[in-house]
Amino acid sequence: MKVYTRSFIAFALASTLTATSHGTTLVSGFESNADGALVGQLSPEGQTWVESDATTPILNVSSGEVSFGATGQDASVSLGSSFSDTTIYFGFTLTMTAANANAGGDFFASLGSSTTGSGSVTAARLYATSSGATTGDYFLGGRTAALGGQTFGTGELDYGTPYRVVMAYTAADGTGTAGYNIYLDPTSEIEGNNITYVSYTRTGSTGLNDVGSFSIRQIGGNAGGISDLVVATTFEEAAAIPEVSTLSAFLGVSALSLAILRRRCKNS
Repeated sequence: MKVYTRSFIAFALASTLTATSHGTTLVSGFESNADGALVGQLSPEGQTWVESDATTPILNVSSGEVSFGATGQDASVSLGSSFSDTTIYFGFTLTMTAANANAGGDFFASLGSSTTGSGSVTAARLYATSSGATTGDYFLGGRTAALGGQTFGTGELDYGTPYRVVMAYTAADGTGTAGYNIYLDPTSEIEGNNITYVSYTRTGSTGLNDVGSFSIRQIGGNAGGISDLVVATTFEEAAAIPEVSTLSAFLGVSALSLAILRRRCKNS
């Protein structure tokens, strides 16, 4: 009976999540990827991860998580289109094991200009540093394009602890204004209802007007793991917060499925 019970629950959950999907995701991963090299594999949206720096060691997938190290291969994936004068969000579950020790830190994830996934100029960068933090802790920060200075949050984060990180990047509009907000473990699918970990706005030609790819970078002493990646056009999708209605529907469908299963077992 346990096998059939699990099958009913899995079917109920899949049906519920499908019914409540909003369809704004551009790139996601890595749960459907095979263990092994990330480069060459497809995202669920059909975009191929490509190598943007051939240094070794390579980026690997293991049980739905991509591990990155202090140095090595960089990889990028196209968003499938070019986006301008808008906000693009990327979110993932991050578990850091080491961070750059310099005050300026270094970045390990970014949005880029090229829709091919390679040869991009980076638009929005996610940084890490252990400078000024208690031993075993680190800070996250961001930067707009190559010319905008990076800014770090003041809340210390723990190595080995998973955090849901969401970066909202607004590409340069007609006035040349670009900026970002970084959120940690958001609790609301409405962006404005969450506390900002760090934010930055810059006027001038320091933001890119086009965003077309997402990249993972291995350099500068940062190391950790990334899972449950979502790059999207809405905060709700990138934050990946289960909706109350979704959970309620799942529980209701599961209860009904179990009731039907028990009745069938009694009559057999």
